[in-house]
Amino acid sequence: MRAIRFHALTVLVSASLVAGCTAVGPEYRAPALPAHVGETPTGFKEGRSPAYSPAPLPAHWWQLYADPQLDELVEEALKVNTDLRVAAANLERMRAVVNEARARAGVETSLDGVLRDNQGENSATI
Repeated sequence: MRAIRFHALTVLVSASLVAGCTAVGPEYRAPALPAHVGETPTGFKEGRSPAYSPAPLPAHWWQLYADPQLDELVEEALKVNTDLRVAAANLERMRAVVNEARARAGVETSLDGVLRDNQGENSATI
């Protein structure tokens, strides 16, 4: 009997607290929002914010900060980063392949006296 009375009292007090929190009164009016709420600033809409520049970054962009400690850290990271060294080696190799392909794209002769032009798909034999 005592447990039922305790649970009933707990439910009654909880319901009273919740009911008291929901009543705000007859004269309550929600505050008006400022005019700029909900609008996106023009700089963000058009991408013309002073913090944004479409110009590409310089190769050593970190030197723009003129911080010797940052310069040392970046230089050390570039020296010991094997991924960057492998990427640089791959880039050099691809440049060599492109240069070789460009060199071979010109006119080619063979010992049989046939002249071929490797520029087009429809090469003519002379």
